[in-house]
Amino acid sequence: LGQSGSGKSVTAKTFASRFYDLYGTPILIIDYAGEYGGWVLSRGGTVVDMRYNTINPFELGPATLTDRIRQMVDAFERICEFRTINQKNAFTYYVMRAYQAKGYVSDDPKTWSAQPPTLEDVIEIMEKDIKSLSMTKQLTVQSLLDRLRTLASGPVSYTHLTLPTNRE
Repeated sequence: LGQSGSGKSVTAKTFASRFYDLYGTPILIIDYAGEYGGWVLSRGGTVVDMRYNTINPFELGPATLTDRIRQMVDAFERICEFRTINQKNAFTYYVMRAYQAKGYVSDDPKTWSAQPPTLEDVIEIMEKDIKSLSMTKQLTVQSLLDRLRTLASGPVSYTHLTLPTNRE
């Protein structure tokens, strides 16, 4: 913390430069002001401009399908504040179904390069199922839907993590 011009950015850039240059430490910078783009490019990094690019948290990356599902459930449990084990289990079930609908098979890594699902896909599957569920399960799924729809709407949408900004 400090006043403008007191050296906060210089200190952060120096710290990041030393760790990256000396040790090859991977660095993720979330830069709302756009002042680190040049530094990132000078190190061969990638600048993702969230006005034009999106990140789908359901993409596997280097994770296995099982690990990514576990990560998504853990993340959404915190973000959406699941109140019961039934909510967590229902969300897990629908995330697995969303991957299956995209052609993913848990024990077949060849299928893991297919187009990943999005939160919108999970919500759509839940909406299609809700009327055929028992009353207790309907309440659980409806509670999840309310939380997920809130998360999936508005200027910061977790369906594809888009962050509005006027700067690069």
